[in-house]
Amino acid sequence: MCGEPLGAGWAEAVRERNRQAAEAARLAEEKGAVTLKRSKRKKRLFWVLAATIVAALFIGSGIYGDYRLRNLKEIDPAAYQNRINALEAQVAKVLASEFDENIRLYKELQNLNPENNRYAEKISYYREQKTAAAKAAKAKKVAAEAAAAAEKKRNGFHCLSSWDGSHREVQTYVEKRMREPDSIEHIETRITPVNETGKHTLIMRYRAKNGFGGMSGGVAIATINNADCSAAVVSIE
Repeated sequence: MCGEPLGAGWAEAVRERNRQAAEAARLAEEKGAVTLKRSKRKKRLFWVLAATIVAALFIGSGIYGDYRLRNLKEIDPAAYQNRINALEAQVAKVLASEFDENIRLYKELQNLNPENNRYAEKISYYREQKTAAAKAAKAKKVAAEAAAAAEKKRNGFHCLSSWDGSHREVQTYVEKRMREPDSIEHIETRITPVNETGKHTLIMRYRAKNGFGGMSGGVAIATINNADCSAAVVSIE
């Protein structure tokens, strides 16, 4: 045999080296995880601070802008008067029906010159006009819906199915008189406008299986009561 014989305790030595290597790898992994966690925390902190600074600058800019606008007359009288003139010229071109734009411009004028009562009166006026216009539009919509519903009822459409345009009572009546009720197929239903007696004439076209196993067409005629949509079938062909 070649090689030197293994000394006593070699197996324990190998196990110990493996244990030390595994422990070193574990510690390295933990150190890497801690480093990564710290890096992520620093990045989050950086973005939070950046967002806070941007927000502070934005708020500060807005506060300064509001202050300057409110005190423009004292800070820069010429700029103040130019701004007043520009807004007056701008609002003069706005249509009276553009309530929100008129209100916006007169509010800006009022902020510049709170002592000018005309601006407050204009704001109040356009707010009232906006409210009145909204009420008028709502009333017009309600009237249009009522007129449409009345026209629908005059034409008898309120008595027909919104799904297939059939009259359920008439169709059921016809089905019960068919050789095979389940075979009936609704083709179309037509209805006349209400007459002076409050009635409609309804014509339903359908087809169903005949005695020979084929499909035959048919027509049912009925009188419909406008008030409650009740039906009286006059004939079935």
